[in-house]
Amino acid sequence: MRKIIAIWMVIAMALCFAACGQTEETAQEEEDQTAEIALIIDGDIEDGGFNQVTWESIESFCTEHELTCAYYKSSGDTDEAIDKTVKEIIEKKGKLLIFAGSDFETAVYRLQKEHEDLYFYLIDGVPHDKKDKYEYGVADNSIGVLFAEEQAGYLAGYAAVMDGYKSFGFLGGEELPSVKRYGYGFLQGISAAATEKGMKDEIDVRYQYAGTFEATPEVQKVAEEWYADGTEVIFSCGGAIIKSVIKAAEAKGGKIIGVDTDQSGLSETIITSAKKRIDEALDDVLKEYNRGNFVGNNVFNYTANNKGVGLEMTNARFNSFDQSQYKEIFNQIKEGSVQIDKDAEEEDMEDELNNIHLIR
Repeated sequence: MRKIIAIWMVIAMALCFAACGQTEETAQEEEDQTAEIALIIDGDIEDGGFNQVTWESIESFCTEHELTCAYYKSSGDTDEAIDKTVKEIIEKKGKLLIFAGSDFETAVYRLQKEHEDLYFYLIDGVPHDKKDKYEYGVADNSIGVLFAEEQAGYLAGYAAVMDGYKSFGFLGGEELPSVKRYGYGFLQGISAAATEKGMKDEIDVRYQYAGTFEATPEVQKVAEEWYADGTEVIFSCGGAIIKSVIKAAEAKGGKIIGVDTDQSGLSETIITSAKKRIDEALDDVLKEYNRGNFVGNNVFNYTANNKGVGLEMTNARFNSFDQSQYKEIFNQIKEGSVQIDKDAEEEDMEDELNNIHLIR
């Protein structure tokens, strides 16, 4: 009798362990299917810049705080394509949706009203209704964040001229506000340094938008032609296009200025990077969200005043431009003694840029 009872006890324990193990496995599978924090992009996640640093910052925060996250590449910027992506996120129990780039401004404006139970965080933009009307608005469940890219671009242009370069190229990605601010700041920084050094008519700048944030043979061809024609430094300002510019620079012996984050590790040809602290902007909001305090109905601005933008100096490859020179010009921007126009079109700045040859 005791032997029978013992056998049944062993069987019962085995069944219990099997059931418990199955429950844990099922729970893990369910956990793997959830993504509370979702990043939505419209380009390459491994672009070496904006998208990549955004995702890595989110992923790092979620790992540290035991939150689930995932990224999604929208199949287009139409309402239908974005709604399909949002549906996928909701199915994975998404709660905080982080949109990367101003291309999503009109989408977030609409979604914040349609999904009042979700939270929306738009990086590099402010939600607005129509692309031609620009009626801006953030709701209690949405946040926008802007960076003073014109200040970072100015620092890059100023430093490059002070370092001895005279022939430049600005190769932007898509013609978006953030890209244009980088470009206009770059031109103004070049012009200011040229004036300071008494270099009237000694500097030329080629200026063009690639119309894409992807690495393409066409982008590489443009960069190769610029280098072959005497361009010394190209400011690559468009996500993954830097991969194409690097190929051109390495083939032709040119130099590059990177964008958004420290890109010095991508190639020895990168002399510095115009940076904006995407990681800090994310960390500030995610910390509050994790405390149960989503700071909606806000647009945050990151500038030189709060160290939200700057120039990579630690891993820079300048010939002579140093930390003391950088600190001096950075403080002038911070204090307001250097004024940088962020809204003007490049053709409207011809009087201001009359000491450089602008090739468009």
